[in-house]
Parts: sequence; C-alpha cells; structure tokens
Amino acid sequence: MIRLFLAVSPPPQVRKAISKEISLLKKQIPHWHVNWVKPENLHLTLLFLGWVKEGQEKIIQKEVEEAFQDSQKFEITTGNLSYRSHPLWLEVSQGKKELTDLHKRVLRHLSFKESKDSRPFHPHLTLGRIKKGGRSRPSAIKKIFSWQAKEIILYQSQPRKTGSVYKELAAFPLKG
Repeated sequence: MIRLFLAVSPPPQVRKAISKEISLLKKQIPHWHVNWVKPENLHLTLLFLGWVKEGQEKIIQKEVEEAFQDSQKFEITTGNLSYRSHPLWLEVSQGKKELTDLHKRVLRHLSFKESKDSRPFHPHLTLGRIKKGGRSRPSAIKKIFSWQAKEIILYQSQPRKTGSVYKELAAFPLKG
C-alpha cells in the first residue's frame, strides 16, 4: 500500500519566504509544541487519496491527466493565518475558486473511491500541527505570498517518525 495526495506546491523562492515567516512565528509562540512543516513539504492539498494498492497509482495518474487536460494556470495568493485545535495554516485569498473547481473536477474523473477525503474542501497551506498550545496567540503573518499555479503534482507520502517524506510521482502541467 502507498499513501497518495494531489497538491499544488509553491515554487522554491516562495517556500523560502514562507519558511522565514515560520521562523518569526516560532518566536511569537515559544511555549507551543508544534510539528512544523519542512520547507520542501509546503503545499496546498487538492485531494488526499489516502492508502491505495501499489499499481493503482498508474490508473490514478491516467484519470488525473484526463481531469486536468484543459485546466489553465492561475494565481494563488495566501491570506490570513488561522488555527484550530491542531492545524496552523495560511488561508487562500486568491485562487480559491480555481482550486475548488480542480478539486471537483478530479473527483468526477476518479474511478478510485475507497479512501477519498470526505471532509469539505477548504484550500489552505499548512504551516504546522499543534501538539500543545500555550497562552500566547500568534499574530497575523504580515506578508502575502503569491505565485502562479503551473502544475498539479501527485505525491506519495511516506510517514516517518521525523515527519512525512514526499516523493513526486507525476506532474500534470496546466495550460496557458
């Protein structure tokens, strides 16, 4: 079995800028216990597929390619810093409609149904997972991050004690 998800990843320069903001954020909440997302793992999940049988990824790749064959590049801009009991994330202020449309489109094309994420789709960029919060509250991240979504990536997620390792299995270029 392998664990898969579809995502839009920011380019390296945006990941680097977000990582700098995460460093500042860590100083605001020093007593919080957070598993921070590694810079190379920053992404916007389009669809979490979960655990699938080995070999199934080839079928998924073909169906995803068909789903996105006419999809256009679009701009993504991050918004407010948000958090709940565990996740700490950046909202998406621009590109939400396009991400939602892509999410719906891929759901329609996939014959694979067993492990799809059943939660309502909420585009966001996870910064970390809160293990234990504190009294202090993080203030807003002042910077806005923007980039053009040029491709959708199928990742394999390999859970490890030190955090998941993501392996790119396929990239689906967007047109335009």
